[in-house]
Formats: sequence, C-alpha cells, structure tokens
Amino acid sequence: FSGGYNKLIFGAGTRLAVHP
Repeated sequence: FSGGYNKLIFGAGTRLAVHP
C-alpha cells in the first residue's frame, strides 16, 4: 500500500470505529 492510500484506509476505519 502507498502512504496516502494506507492513511485513507486507516482514516475510514477510525471513522467507523468512532461513528458506527
């Protein structure tokens, strides 16, 4: 994964965790 893409996936996962 690229740095930007990995960050995007991580950000999406964090959003789901914070706002289910």
